[in-house]
Amino acid sequence: MEMTAQKATVEDEKRLQRSSFHLSPGTSAALQLHGAGAVRRLLLSLKADNLDNAVRDLWLQITFDGKETVNIPAGFFFGCGDQLVEARNWYSKVDSNGTMASYRVMPYRRNAVIRLVNKGTQNISGN
Repeated sequence: MEMTAQKATVEDEKRLQRSSFHLSPGTSAALQLHGAGAVRRLLLSLKADNLDNAVRDLWLQITFDGKETVNIPAGFFFGCGDQLVEARNWYSKVDSNGTMASYRVMPYRRNAVIRLVNKGTQNISGN
């Protein structure tokens, strides 16, 4: 038996390009998604003087169809807790260089808002 790998595609899938952000203490940045869809992969690469503080102080807030369902420090969402340590599981991975990825499928009917909030005292940037 011969098996070949094929790339899975989803009809009308929207791909968003990476965008950079720079957040001063107390500021936020948001990405708004319109129309029915699903967040299938969320990548975040952080840069800060102290990455341990950055994964604890940068909060991820996600609203689907007007209901906030995620409001948590980035490190906890991606699986490394309150310090930057390598972590891998079925749904997420974290590298020691500050790159974090989530593979949870998060569907929505009308819209989604993904917001990053800097609740710390240092500047946090990334993409």
